[in-house]
Amino acid sequence: MTTTSWIILILNILILIYLWSNYKKKKRLIKLKEYLINHWGKPKTDKYFNFFSIKQYFENNSHKNKAFHLITNSTVNDLDL
Repeated sequence: MTTTSWIILILNILILIYLWSNYKKKKRLIKLKEYLINHWGKPKTDKYFNFFSIKQYFENNSHKNKAFHLITNSTVNDLDL
């Protein structure tokens, strides 16, 4: 095989990988949208709360500076949060 045919082969493979990843991403977003539509506004059935995700959400938003109630690190450790 010549150099140009290798380049064309590699480009085709990269294009296929790109198309496949976009397809998977769209499927994942469709499933997420479906899940949100089916579960939006319904009460939570289990008692589990993911405090790590809640903490990440709070720390990565600008409203953190305007928050009225904040828990200190020692309180977090005492409560095993």
